Amino acid sequence: MAKKYVLKLTAEERDELTRLVRKGKIAGWKLQRAQALLKCDQGPGGPAWPDERIAEAFGVTTRSLESWRKRAFEHGP
Repeated sequence: MAKKYVLKLTAEERDELTRLVRKGKIAGWKLQRAQALLKCDQGPGGPAWPDERIAEAFGVTTRSLESWRKRAFEHGP
């Protein structure tokens, strides 16, 4: 099934998420979501991992991942 919400991060958004991940002084759930969104990125500089691989890597369901991607698509990461 095709993804309904395709996340294409801008360079600024990608830099901000990377900064949060590197800083490491944020809540665990925020860190996990930032890392997962970076892997979801289908923009020019993004790795665009498949949902199943991301879900397995971060110990979440694909449904949770879809919800995070939808929120990031609608409101920004």
